[in-house]
Amino acid sequence: MKLAFLTLSAAAALFAQNSVQGPLVGWVYDSASESVRSVLGIPGASTMGAGVNASRAAVAGNRGYAIAMKGDNRQPALLDLRTGESKDLDVAAGADRAIWSASGAVAVIAYPDANKLILMKGFPDEPAVALTLDLAAEGMPQSVSVADDGAGLLAVYDSGILVFDGDGNRWKLNFEAQARGASFLEGSHDALVSGDGGVWLVSDATGSGASRRVWEGNAVSSVASSNGNLALIVDGDGGIIAVNLKTGDARKVDCGCVATTLSRMSQGVFRISELNNGPLWLVDLNGQDPRAVFVPADVKSE
Repeated sequence: MKLAFLTLSAAAALFAQNSVQGPLVGWVYDSASESVRSVLGIPGASTMGAGVNASRAAVAGNRGYAIAMKGDNRQPALLDLRTGESKDLDVAAGADRAIWSASGAVAVIAYPDANKLILMKGFPDEPAVALTLDLAAEGMPQSVSVADDGAGLLAVYDSGILVFDGDGNRWKLNFEAQARGASFLEGSHDALVSGDGGVWLVSDATGSGASRRVWEGNAVSSVASSNGNLALIVDGDGGIIAVNLKTGDARKVDCGCVATTLSRMSQGVFRISELNNGPLWLVDLNGQDPRAVFVPADVKSE
């Protein structure tokens, strides 16, 4: 599929020219300027780059593309972050947000006004609707996670976690603790579930659903590294915990920040804060030990 060109600002055009030159940590959505901006350099020595105009954009990890809700009617569109080109997706307008799978291969588009989720596969060349979920009975969940093959989806509610398979069949996950969030591991149907009592690793969440607690405490959210060996956890105080999923060893990641999110930036790099007036905080897993690093805030001229 050839992407249709979208008119961009001068900054976006400059970004498209320079984004492939030199190291790139990844991309982040800037809600203040309504753009997806590059993070240039390497973790610990990065700067903010220019951006591509986009509204309510969700970035697909390090894949180089994003889904944005375009215009007043919130039409989902696929953005190529390297070229600045855009193409409307073949789905209805009125979407609120998009949620990517761990690797960025599959996306779910949420329509709260219609109590509907649309699952799409085939990114980036041939994106197409694979499944539509009508949630009129259940209502919209607090959070959603989708497996990389699109054959599993976890929807977190106050009443528990609903599991959906690739055919739209649904059932409640056998999980007794109060869950706050769930996230599939990359390339797997195993998932991490976060809640008031800690973090659990659920084996084959769309099958047997057997779970074991890997960390005890107050967990707001959690996500696994690309190789599935390590879990990053945001605790109730905004601290970051790294847990070895094989040995159970846990350590706190020192950071002069309060973590507010967990979002995959690139291989081994996760974003733990939003882009605002202060620095952007990242956790880098590429070294011997996890470390928190920051990207300096933009310098504003007087």
